[in-house]
Amino acid sequence: MNELIDYLQSLIPFPISQAGAEKIKSIALLQRLPKGTLLLTPGETSNKLYFIVKGIIRSYYIDSEGEELTAWIVDESKFPFVYSTKSYLTQTPSFEYIELYEESIIVTFKKEDLDALYFEFPETLAITCRILEISLIMHDERVRSLRLNAKDRLEFFAREHPSLLNRVQVQHLASFLGLSRTHVSALRRLKS
Repeated sequence: MNELIDYLQSLIPFPISQAGAEKIKSIALLQRLPKGTLLLTPGETSNKLYFIVKGIIRSYYIDSEGEELTAWIVDESKFPFVYSTKSYLTQTPSFEYIELYEESIIVTFKKEDLDALYFEFPETLAITCRILEISLIMHDERVRSLRLNAKDRLEFFAREHPSLLNRVQVQHLASFLGLSRTHVSALRRLKS
């Protein structure tokens, strides 16, 4: 849990109080879960925020033709917080699946517990604002990356998420990048 507190502390320019750190630890559930565990399914309302200690989490949905499309995929290396953005913030049903892509160690927070922290420990509100800012930046980068040509899109992904490039199956990476599997395989070989 100290790794979590250290990460949270890195997000804000002032210290997390000792009491705040202890309260955060008290509402955090540390779990080791197997590959394929579903954290959220379509129709469920996202009421949890996840911190990845180790592992990969993927979000995907099924399109009208029954094809599985990867919306996002993250690991512990860059921004280790995961939640279904719209569902979590608006408390409405989700359209996506969120699954553990590999065996993972995660910390789970219930939304109601986090919301209660804001009144007691104001630094947690600053942390949440920073998490939302980073999430918004990542969504913006994702949208901008989709405007790039295939080679530049894969290079952008490799630069921004080097730890994922060879840990993610070709079909999921292709789906995420909006490229063919053949194209991703060829470009990935060039990067190796």
